[in-house]
Amino acid sequence: MQKIIEINNLNITFGNKKLFENYSLQINQGETLGIYAPTGKGKTTLLNYIAQNYYKIIKISYAYQDNRLLLNKTVLQNINFIIPKDKQKNKIIKDTNNKIELLLQDLELQNKKNTPCKFLSGGEQQRVNLARAFAFEPDLFLLDEPFSAQDIEHKKQICSIIKNQIIEKNKTMILVSHSQD
Repeated sequence: MQKIIEINNLNITFGNKKLFENYSLQINQGETLGIYAPTGKGKTTLLNYIAQNYYKIIKISYAYQDNRLLLNKTVLQNINFIIPKDKQKNKIIKDTNNKIELLLQDLELQNKKNTPCKFLSGGEQQRVNLARAFAFEPDLFLLDEPFSAQDIEHKKQICSIIKNQIIEKNKTMILVSHSQD
């Protein structure tokens, strides 16, 4: 298997708090890694470290815990913002548009696609954040607390999308959570 991530002897300290000491991690293509720990134990710090140190090597899609949406832009504008453009025609490829429409339908956002994100609920904003991550088609998905603002039905839908878009397509994923659910 091809290595996607290889970290050796990582040390990260904030003030006098050691989050990582001689920490090593290897992730191969197609693997799924779930990280569970209480709040404040370095889960997001690890994802940030990977994103900052590997983005030039592999294509990474990061669904941040705090969403980082462009709140004055619509749902579609937020998703299209990160999609690579067809440089010759300066437009988004038709297949990508179809994929985005399906994602919006799967995430129950199709009727909100022209709504500015500042008018969405926290759960809807989180689903836009996830749609953006799935639409990018990376080598590595980093999902930071992807269920934190979701009710049980939406959690099931997101799990189904993760299964169909990541696991069954042999994509690589790191999912972090402070919830055992």
